[in-house]
Amino acid sequence: MRGIVMCCDVMGRTSAFLSVAVLLVIYVVASTGLWGVVSSSSTLISSCTDIHEPGYYILASDLNGLQEGVDYCIQIYGNGIVFDGGGHSLIGNLTSWPGIGVRVVNSSNVTIRNVRIAGYNYGIYFSNSSDNVVVGNVIMNNAYGVRLDNSSNNVLYNNLFSNKVNVIIYLGGINYWNITKTPGRNIVGGDFIGGNYWGDPRGSGFSDTCADADEDGICDEVFIIDRSNIDYLPLKKAQLIPDLTISITYSPAEPIVGQQITLKVAVGNIGLDPAGEFNVSVCTGDITIGEVRVQGLEVGETIELAFNWIPALPGLYIVEAFADSDNEIAEANEANNKANSKISVAREPTPTTTPTETTTPDTTPTTPPTTTPTETAPPTTPTPTTPTTTPIPPFDPTPVLIIGVVAIALIATTTIVLRRRR
Repeated sequence: MRGIVMCCDVMGRTSAFLSVAVLLVIYVVASTGLWGVVSSSSTLISSCTDIHEPGYYILASDLNGLQEGVDYCIQIYGNGIVFDGGGHSLIGNLTSWPGIGVRVVNSSNVTIRNVRIAGYNYGIYFSNSSDNVVVGNVIMNNAYGVRLDNSSNNVLYNNLFSNKVNVIIYLGGINYWNITKTPGRNIVGGDFIGGNYWGDPRGSGFSDTCADADEDGICDEVFIIDRSNIDYLPLKKAQLIPDLTISITYSPAEPIVGQQITLKVAVGNIGLDPAGEFNVSVCTGDITIGEVRVQGLEVGETIELAFNWIPALPGLYIVEAFADSDNEIAEANEANNKANSKISVAREPTPTTTPTETTTPDTTPTTPPTTTPTETAPPTTPTPTTPTTTPIPPFDPTPVLIIGVVAIALIATTTIVLRRRR
């Protein structure tokens, strides 16, 4: 069968055991808590990393490549862990071997959900791990979709597989590939949830070509991986259509009138079919800033477009970006084709800075005059030093001579008086 590699199949399982597989699946899914309430607290993941503590982890954005120095992007080793892709993607480049999107080692009660994995040698790799759930993922354009080594009792359902080889099972183990047929939108847009969609990049996979007489979106035949691994409710290819999304950012953060603003618009296709040509336009009010013709987008592809705009007047602008602005593409969801951003444009160089510059010089001169007199007085106090030096003239000999003459005269007078008395 296309898309399956078997290594050391476990033989000798009885058909009677297989007939109760669906009942066991119900028990396993219920025991994993997949339908339980998600914890209100979750941890955002914004780069390739290891997860080993119990909890709810959700991707904050698309991730590319692998962790530095290792061969995987996300590694999980622990129990009670939910890894939710949040609709984001793990994107490899198929150059690193083995190159794994999500690696689960020695773990149980782990759920991997709502993530797109493409471009790796192995999309998801289980090693010595049991009682885990893989649900609602798109695993495509990898060398191998899922590998299970010595891993059993895992439940994988409502996933889209479209890889060169979809499943590798090494050292056997019984795993479950569907739940009971349940009303609800499935991974390929059908009306019932059951097993998985088994495709291949050439469009000739089991689900691409299977018969569906009652048109319930479930193939009429089961999909046999091996004796111990059977998808009893494989999904039939529904009408696959694209789904365009758009987002917008701008720089600089605080633009002014007359300054060029760069608007970056990211357009992606999160649908299940490539999108043909369409227009992307950006406008504010009745003014069209720009329009670009996109030549098409593959499934999972995202492109970034740049538009330049110079506002002539200050004010608050609402800039809107539209994907497929002329409604040329039939999409799964038309509501996510529009994004907007509020941009506040200020007047030319804000007076705040200039006045501060002018006022400061004015204040400085004014203060010194007031301060200077006070400061200058003490410095002039050295003038007392001059008076101290000025008294130097008293050492002029004239006064000294006068004093000397007076003194001699007094002495002489005293002497005469004394002699007369004798």
